Amino acid sequence: MPYVYSRGVRLCYDRIGEGQPLVLLHGASQDSTSWRFNWDEFGRYYDVIALDNPGHGKSAVPPSGPVESVDEFADYAWGMIEALGLERPIIMGHSLSAAVALRLAVRYGSQLTGVVAVDGAARTKNATHYRPGLLDYVAINPMAWIETTFLSVLGRATPIARKREMARDARRAIPEVSVADLVAYTSCDFLDELSSIVCPVVTVVGEDDWSCTPELAAESHEKITSRKAFHCFEGVGHIPHTEQPEVFNETLLRLMASTFGTGSQANGGQS
Repeated sequence: MPYVYSRGVRLCYDRIGEGQPLVLLHGASQDSTSWRFNWDEFGRYYDVIALDNPGHGKSAVPPSGPVESVDEFADYAWGMIEALGLERPIIMGHSLSAAVALRLAVRYGSQLTGVVAVDGAARTKNATHYRPGLLDYVAINPMAWIETTFLSVLGRATPIARKREMARDARRAIPEVSVADLVAYTSCDFLDELSSIVCPVVTVVGEDDWSCTPELAAESHEKITSRKAFHCFEGVGHIPHTEQPEVFNETLLRLMASTFGTGSQANGGQS
């Protein structure tokens, strides 16, 4: 696994394919392997870079401690993009990192080909089912809470074996990092800035997602005035790219081709 330094912190990433850069940013309590069912297919058409966020996977925890804000995650991601010299990348972020991707679109939209927000939103502060004071209880035994939550947030069409696999995967995270992720996810609020985005945006969400409901994702999507597309996956929950990867891959390749003019259809292939 190669690595790069961003803001002085060593970040690791996986890379596969060639062509238009596609940066994959994972969700809370996860790492780059959350995209393991997607990167080979996307790598047929894109130069895929799947990052381990700071403190996740093989990336180092910053000296100041686990990251607790979307803005800081965005700083590290952009530092990686600059360090690798990626030109006009597409950024696909999931959950917490969907907000990171939208934040990067607000800041650097003119330098991006497009952004994909997967089950995330620009306003989650006081807008999700994570009630005030919950994190005080999560911190008592974060891994037990994370595992149970992962099981509950997945969709009705997802096989139970896949649900259990995803819940076990979440236990690899450092407990303090998982809690910090939730702090960042539940304190995000820049909805009113989305109208300044100039790059195209694709928003996708799972129908059964209670962590970022379709209504919450749509609220952010409606604020975007640039070229955009929206899709809701039937019977899927908060992590569609792992719950139903074949459907996710086919749908996203099509949406990215039609919205960004890149990938399979743009290269004369089929999606």
